[in-house]
Amino acid sequence: MQDRRQHQSPDDRRASVNGDVTAAQALRMRRFLIALATYVLAIVTMALGAWFELWGFGGVLKCAILVGCVNLAFFALLRSGANLKLADPSLTVEQIAAGIGVLLLATYYAGVARSALTLWVIMIFLFAVFRLRAKQLWPLAIVTWLAFGTISWV
Repeated sequence: MQDRRQHQSPDDRRASVNGDVTAAQALRMRRFLIALATYVLAIVTMALGAWFELWGFGGVLKCAILVGCVNLAFFALLRSGANLKLADPSLTVEQIAAGIGVLLLATYYAGVARSALTLWVIMIFLFAVFRLRAKQLWPLAIVTWLAFGTISWV
């Protein structure tokens, strides 16, 4: 069986590639929305923790603002197509690093509930394990644990 692309005109091939890019961007946007929903659940959980006086509302508010700014930036990158110019258009490492940054801020404000937040580290790294190679994952893991240990020590 011959390759179908051999019989396509250059314009048809360009449309096919553009369709593939559009489908890939739609998938990236769906994954981004899943991550955003996870952030929302985390902020709601933090708000409940503040309600039960495990930590203050000030920390929750700072984390919520950071989540909003980070996700607005990722949404703008995905929506504009600027991510297509990068080596990893799905921005996996960047999104994992942003999630870890928000988690570390939450950990700083968590007080007695710090140990409970270690479970969130596992959840964030579950996203990473399926998409990243070991040489991308290890530096994130090392920085995360060093920062988590430093925050816990302080």
